[in-house]
Amino acid sequence: MQNTVINSVPSTFNKRKHSFWHTKLILAFTALLVLSGAETSHADKPLSVEDYFANYPQDKPKPFFLVESSINEPIPVAVFYGYQDNEKFCNELLEMYMARYPLSRHNCIPAKNK
Repeated sequence: MQNTVINSVPSTFNKRKHSFWHTKLILAFTALLVLSGAETSHADKPLSVEDYFANYPQDKPKPFFLVESSINEPIPVAVFYGYQDNEKFCNELLEMYMARYPLSRHNCIPAKNK
C-alpha cells in the first residue's frame, strides 16, 4: 500500500510539471509567431497590376490594358501580355466586343502609360 501511495504522488507531480512546461512552450511559440509577423517589409506587399507592368522588361512586347472609360479615370478590365502583338490582340477582342455591345465605351491603352 505504501508503494502505491509513493507511485501516485510522483505521477501527479509529473502531470502537473508536464502541463506547466506544455503551457510555457505554447506561450513562447505564440509570442514568437506574433513577434515575427509584426515586422513586415515593403517587399512582402503584393504589387498592383499597374505597378507590375510599369517595370515590365523592355525586351518583351509592350503589354496593353483593355479599359472601360468612366467619369474619373479608365478602369482596367483585362490585360494582354505574352503575345507577339499585344495591341493587335487587344484591338481584335475590342472589335468583337464593340460589335456585340455598341454602346460600351472601351479601348486599348499601353499598360505602361496608364
